[in-house]
Amino acid sequence: MLLIAVGIIALLKFIQTQPILAQTTSNQSITIGLSTATNGVAGNIYLGHDSYPTSVAYDPINGYMYVTEYGHKAVAAISPKNNAITTEIAVSSNPVAIAVDKSNGYIYIANPLNNTVSIIDAANGTVISTIMVGRGPDGITRDSINNYTYVSSGASDVVSVVSGNAVIHNITVGVNPGGILFDQSNKEIYVLDYGTVDPTGCINNINNGVNCSVSVISPASNSEVSAINTGRSPSSIVYDNATGSLYVANEGSNTISIIKNNSVSLTISTYGAPPSAMAYDPANNNVYVVEAGTNRVLVLSTKTNTIISNMSVGQYMFGLDEAAAYDPSNGYIYIANYGSGTVTVLTQR
Repeated sequence: MLLIAVGIIALLKFIQTQPILAQTTSNQSITIGLSTATNGVAGNIYLGHDSYPTSVAYDPINGYMYVTEYGHKAVAAISPKNNAITTEIAVSSNPVAIAVDKSNGYIYIANPLNNTVSIIDAANGTVISTIMVGRGPDGITRDSINNYTYVSSGASDVVSVVSGNAVIHNITVGVNPGGILFDQSNKEIYVLDYGTVDPTGCINNINNGVNCSVSVISPASNSEVSAINTGRSPSSIVYDNATGSLYVANEGSNTISIIKNNSVSLTISTYGAPPSAMAYDPANNNVYVVEAGTNRVLVLSTKTNTIISNMSVGQYMFGLDEAAAYDPSNGYIYIANYGSGTVTVLTQR
């Protein structure tokens, strides 16, 4: 694995290092107009050289993009109308992961340094609750059917089940869980067991040191029901609603695993740099794959399961687990760049 990727994973997975300083030449957010470019960069939104943006999510209720700022201990709200920052909401510690409750607009933020989850009411931009969870939470998702929040904690190898503002259960999963996703089609939770920074092998034993696998949790029993072997160090996961497949980026083996019916149906090799973050575009059935430590984003067609293009975004990027998101209102892809303190906006038009 590239040394640059190892450094970032050490920061967010094991919570042991300080943020990496990045160089920048601007200190203003920018306004991005509509672009007619195909699969190109519409522009970059500057949050600050010390902001270290880590994850991004779309709120369908107010139409804003929310970005966690590790360095600012805050969450930035971006209006897609002019791609400008409207406000920054302070949280209790350094946030790395985000999930939006589409029913009420609440935003859930994972803060690994103090083992908490902050709940933000997007309507008034305030933190309404702070919940203690497992050690080192760095992945979060919402079960919209059962109204639960699932939080993966990499330092304690558990997934906490949050109901309201309280943890009601802890589920033991594999080694160093990070990325996490709720699949509405089969009503199961998928947890990426990242393993060690440089694993020497992969083991597939439920609740017994699963490494390099995806743990499958049933919300009905709130227990791990199976584990799916993928590539080394799975780091990001998205769902393709057109085919019912899951796409998993394996940072340690430079591959993408496609999961169908809870088994790997196909493995795709990337260009060489570790794939670290992904966003799914349902309008075009494409997966946007961010490569860690490069300035490149790959475009993977789920219709053909081939990489159809790549683009240089001109930024010094560290794509983290949840660093990319799709905005259905304008068809743009938003990518949080930890290394440059920016959010890159990609257009497909």
